[in-house]
Amino acid sequence: MTTPAATASRPARSSPSRGRRLRGIRLLLRGGVAAGSGTLTVDFTKLDNPATHDPRIGMIGGSYGGQIQFATAAVDKRVDTLVPLITWNDLRYSLAPNNTSFTTGVTYADSNPGTEKMGWTDLFFGVGIADGIQGASYDPSRNVGCPNFVLEACQAKATLDTLGYPTSDTFTLTNRVSVGHYLDQVTIPTFLIQGENDTLFNLQEAAATYRGFKARGVPVSMAWQSWGHSGGVNGNSGAAPGELDLSGQHIEDTYLGLRIKNWFDHYLKDVKVSTGPAFAYFRDWVSYTGTAAPAYASAPSFPVGSRQSWYLSSADQLVSSKSAILPGSTSWSNPGGGAAASYSEISGLEGRVSLPAGTTAPYDTPGTFGSWSTAPLVTAETIVGSPTLDVRFDSPAAAATQAGGPSGQLQVFAKLYDVAPDGTKTLVHKLISPVRVADVTQPVHIELPAIVHQVLAGHRLELVLASTDAAYKNAYAVQPVTVHASPTQPALFTVPVVG
Repeated sequence: MTTPAATASRPARSSPSRGRRLRGIRLLLRGGVAAGSGTLTVDFTKLDNPATHDPRIGMIGGSYGGQIQFATAAVDKRVDTLVPLITWNDLRYSLAPNNTSFTTGVTYADSNPGTEKMGWTDLFFGVGIADGIQGASYDPSRNVGCPNFVLEACQAKATLDTLGYPTSDTFTLTNRVSVGHYLDQVTIPTFLIQGENDTLFNLQEAAATYRGFKARGVPVSMAWQSWGHSGGVNGNSGAAPGELDLSGQHIEDTYLGLRIKNWFDHYLKDVKVSTGPAFAYFRDWVSYTGTAAPAYASAPSFPVGSRQSWYLSSADQLVSSKSAILPGSTSWSNPGGGAAASYSEISGLEGRVSLPAGTTAPYDTPGTFGSWSTAPLVTAETIVGSPTLDVRFDSPAAAATQAGGPSGQLQVFAKLYDVAPDGTKTLVHKLISPVRVADVTQPVHIELPAIVHQVLAGHRLELVLASTDAAYKNAYAVQPVTVHASPTQPALFTVPVVG
């Protein structure tokens, strides 16, 4: 899940502002981004001016190997370009998301904290502690205090497990290791690559970094690839055929490999070659042979397409016009006691254990969620980006306890299903959006997971608001809630679609 960043250097070019630079650099990357550490071979001559110590440098790596690029570029101006893969924008959002109350990017307000993503935090600490025990004979100090972690990390985990949400101390820790909090210090061309199949660092994280760079005029491109941290034995683990050669042997024969090479050639060698579109995304329904280029759609910028609007109607309908809204309501409640009544995914288990078919299918227990569906679609629609929901909740129980802090605030888990004519449901890459509502008496704006998905003609879209999820820390208090469909105060659901 974490991959060290590799560095690539380029020959010198004349530049009075940068000084004289290293010449004749060649990079060979063995292994691969997802496979762990590789062998880096650098063939160079010498520095024209050793006193400058300023070679032409690019960095590439995934997960932690992506984030360390931002940290390095923020403090070392010798770095010239970055290619971060499947990494985060703000770790507070990654490990305890709240898909509302955003202040910037995916950073939410300190006063309205998110919900612990237990499936991933438990995995990280389990793997980290086990690694510390295995390496104790080499470095016993790793297991003193917080085993194999900095002390603040163990304190943050204990807080999350106890409260279910991060506190200001946790924010202090996550803020200092998240590019979303020092993005203005990174000013070099960056090619962001993020995974569509990733419940740890989802597409919203790369989109937040992309928008931050664009707002400041930093050269940036973004590609949404097929693979990420999720998947595994029963899932889609690893790159799609012809997408990216993770062995490092035939990088230029793949779509992303060639784009990465061209990116480095352009920014490290001054080769006049195109760096590709500003935004590209993989479509898993497109058939191809050889390179994955035909499966990628491209655009001159992000976001793409237009917003299709639906309105909550009656007790369970999504209608396309305000005039079609029928009054109605739907109510549900969580079981309380922290118990989960819905299941979306447990990536840590699914990626490491072979499980019987169907045992990891998402489900929602009747009475613990609300749902609204469209009529069968007349034509196929392609969703690219994040759906949104503007809605009001009616929960006297939460209204009475929310002033006491996050533990008394309403929790909701929003998700979008693709429902086939035979009733089969698909939760795209098992992505959901946890929400903690700061004030249940006010309208709430929710950003659902960004996806790339084609909904076929005859299928329906189903919006679900669940009270719990097995991958997260759930409310201990019982929180009955109702959503009313009203022609005068319509709840609006929008979906980003491309033609």
